[in-house]
Amino acid sequence: DGVVNNKTQSTSDDGVPWQLEPESEAYDKLNASILKASLTQGSGFVEMRHTTFEDGLKNVSRQGKAAAFHSSSSTMTSSSSSLRQRTNLPFYRERRLNQHDSESHLAKKWRAQREEAWAELEVKFHPLFKTFFYEMLPSFIAAPVVMAIDGVSHARDRAFWPLRPFRILTLELTIMCAVFGLIYWKPEGLSALDAGTLLMLWTAKSLTIAFKYSFYGYRDLYGEYGIGSEAYETQQKRGRLLLGNIVFNLTGLQGIGLFEQLYSSALIQDVDLGRLHFDVAPETAHQVWDEVKLFLWEICPRKDKDKCDPRKLQESQSKGSLVGTTILENEVKPSSDPPSNPPTETAHTTFGAGLRRGLSRLVEPESSEEKRHFGSKYELESAQMDLADGLVEIFLGEGEEGVLQRAAVGQLSAALVALHCVVSSHMLRGRIRFMMFYTPLACSFLIGLLPLMINHLAGEPSCFATTEGTIVFVSQYVAMGFFFFNIFYFTFAPLKFFWNQRRVDAYLFGMLAGDLAVRAIWPPVCVKFSPRIDCEVPANVAAWSAVQRVIRGSHFAPTFQKRFNFYRVVTFGVLVMDSLLHSFLSAAFPHLDATGSRVTSTVRLLTLTSAVVFELMLGMLVNNFADRHAAYLGKLRTSNAAMATQGVEEGHREDLLASEHLLDTCMQEIEKDKLASPVTVAFFAAEIARVSLLLSVVGVIIYQDLHSMMQNFGFES
Repeated sequence: DGVVNNKTQSTSDDGVPWQLEPESEAYDKLNASILKASLTQGSGFVEMRHTTFEDGLKNVSRQGKAAAFHSSSSTMTSSSSSLRQRTNLPFYRERRLNQHDSESHLAKKWRAQREEAWAELEVKFHPLFKTFFYEMLPSFIAAPVVMAIDGVSHARDRAFWPLRPFRILTLELTIMCAVFGLIYWKPEGLSALDAGTLLMLWTAKSLTIAFKYSFYGYRDLYGEYGIGSEAYETQQKRGRLLLGNIVFNLTGLQGIGLFEQLYSSALIQDVDLGRLHFDVAPETAHQVWDEVKLFLWEICPRKDKDKCDPRKLQESQSKGSLVGTTILENEVKPSSDPPSNPPTETAHTTFGAGLRRGLSRLVEPESSEEKRHFGSKYELESAQMDLADGLVEIFLGEGEEGVLQRAAVGQLSAALVALHCVVSSHMLRGRIRFMMFYTPLACSFLIGLLPLMINHLAGEPSCFATTEGTIVFVSQYVAMGFFFFNIFYFTFAPLKFFWNQRRVDAYLFGMLAGDLAVRAIWPPVCVKFSPRIDCEVPANVAAWSAVQRVIRGSHFAPTFQKRFNFYRVVTFGVLVMDSLLHSFLSAAFPHLDATGSRVTSTVRLLTLTSAVVFELMLGMLVNNFADRHAAYLGKLRTSNAAMATQGVEEGHREDLLASEHLLDTCMQEIEKDKLASPVTVAFFAAEIARVSLLLSVVGVIIYQDLHSMMQNFGFES
């Protein structure tokens, strides 16, 4: 026995060689017998010789809870080599594809996509410095500069062209007027040191935008997907890759953005989630699919929404079937029958055709000769090989027929579960997304009024006594409000992201322990629904382990989490420098500072410090959730090992022991991963010690500020 061209060769009863297709029922039966031969040793005990989770997975049948078949001696001799050469194992996908010449084209495709995903984690200094130079210039100056260097399309994709009057009036002219007035007019009641604060805030704004472009993938920067291309504008890539879109759904593109980040995370971990499945109740599979189906409709282009709205389609299948699940079928031409036909005849076709168009391409070419544009940069390989795969089909790894067949027997794709978890944990809909975004903006402008109140209480002259003072204060108030909002926004958004990641952990924990255990978590976290799995089934443990490896902790959207660290260093560093500037220079040059300005600087630092402390605490909760997962996996392992000794059937006993070993290796992986890849804030692991260190550093600065202010108010000599 052996493997030839990805087909298992054996011999029939009459001695004639025959081959088994990898997806056939006979192939699964043979694998079940191989499983029994590889696990059973002499007296029936299991010999565990594996050190990694992937090695343990080789002893588990692809469909998980497979029946044990009696195996022949020839099957035993070939068991290890047959399992080792299986190409449909999901872990370390690139390496396994490269082991087979017949899969070389898939290996190249997977490799190219992984290179693009890993490229997003690299700091590219050329885009960093170029973008920083552009952003430091006012937009009415930057626009012609970008056009001269890169072209009009680049100026448009960088939001420099066409010129935006609101941006020029509220950000650029105001900061110019404020800096000029504070330095040359020096109105009473205002601090000349605020001119340095405004310049530092402008620099911080430019740096944060520059770091965004430095973490673009190569396809986002160059080629037919890159900045300046038609596809970049058509797909709204600038809005799709905004932090506000991924966290708050400001542009309405959060769905496709999260989808791409999920697939990118799977590529980085080299895990093909479409090749693993959970064994669950059919009703559970239907509920998960219905919610994912609604999400897929939401990310359709607007022109296709009315055609494929699942909430408007009538159910045309019997109870227990999936409604409108033809999203992955080939596009069907519209029927020419009169509209009087029953709507159930075309409901599935309409839903499938609309979503197919929406998810495979964001722009429908009018002719075959027109340049094709794609919904995702990861569809490029499919286009080069003349395939019609959209991102959904690439991620799931199977067509609609496979989804329906597995759902009928209670199998739920691990890719669908991961997508359902990410969407239910991160997706924002309705007005709440705008309320969460604009609340920091309102706080920023309220803080901008503090200098007036503090100066009035301190008895200092009002800045409104002169026309110059009024102009400078209004300009400074508007500019400082927007720029501090920019600083606060880059702290509040990661805080919300880590809160969502905690919901991901709760979702995964609910799959193991159930909803009652999730309710007992403190601080409480809301999880609407997570499919409960039976951890006595080896396939369920394998699939859960793969899903958590992709979406848990620091592994989901690693590009954005890396950007968070740079944003934190820039934004918090600017406010610390601002506070130090007011503390020390005001002591040396008291005539340059004002009490209201110094108090406002301290309040801004305290506000951002509070947000960073909450961010550290949430990051710590996400990191510590690994201990909760590991503890419960240990309990499940003990339970399975105990049940295996209670005289259960041989086939069930083998499943229990295989699951017990997978639970053990998964538990060890999570424990080690907590140390190797924790959630970080400003490149430091989110731990309680970091909170103490932060408060100590900020406390020294604030003490100096308070000491200086008390002297000004006459409370201390």
